[in-house]
Amino acid sequence: MYLAGVEKVPARDPDGKPIDTSRYPGSCVWLNVYDLGESAALKKTNNVSKMFGGGVYHAGVEVFGMEWSYGFIDDDGTGVHKCVPRTAYGHTYRSTTKMGFTKLSQPQVMRLLEKLEGEWLGLEYHFIEQN
Repeated sequence: MYLAGVEKVPARDPDGKPIDTSRYPGSCVWLNVYDLGESAALKKTNNVSKMFGGGVYHAGVEVFGMEWSYGFIDDDGTGVHKCVPRTAYGHTYRSTTKMGFTKLSQPQVMRLLEKLEGEWLGLEYHFIEQN
């Protein structure tokens, strides 16, 4: 399940080594990490901050072939967003980490995400307090 016109980005671990996510079942849960925004300066800042355990990042959770994240929007709609894995709009993909496997079926995951879409509103997002 991929959105038309969006090119897949290959996964890589935090050390930059490729990960073949197609070898795993759809129930495998992945954390995709991005440098916040698309600026080269912020990416360099994160490279230095990473040495001290810090940085400014965006993350998305990938399961059953799609990636889901939460963020601010400037209206009263949901803050839950989906995208093709590793292509979050406005951010620069950095790495992927395997988190394990969900015991939920794909329809159960979709029902859970539909519930969260109604509860996690974009205007309620806060960078520190509700992220």
